[in-house]
Amino acid sequence: MIDINKQRQCNIPGQTHHQIIHFMGGEKLLIQNVEYIWEKEMVHIIDMLGVEYVINKNNVLYYERIAKRREINHGKSRSKARTKKQTGKSGV
Repeated sequence: MIDINKQRQCNIPGQTHHQIIHFMGGEKLLIQNVEYIWEKEMVHIIDMLGVEYVINKNNVLYYERIAKRREINHGKSRSKARTKKQTGKSGV
């Protein structure tokens, strides 16, 4: 059973990220939709489905965190967000 109080939450609650772990020997592991990470003797990663990965830090070269992109449009439609130069209109 997982003790939620001892976990370090990633991102904003309810949001996730993807993580690639690069192991010695060249192998890689992609974990999608990571919700929680905490570190004791080993690194513990829990994904959105509740799968827990326990990783030996001594076999890892580095971690790569991939943030999910959000399209920010400030409430404008794509056609209205383009500039006059892009549309070719002079504004007169």
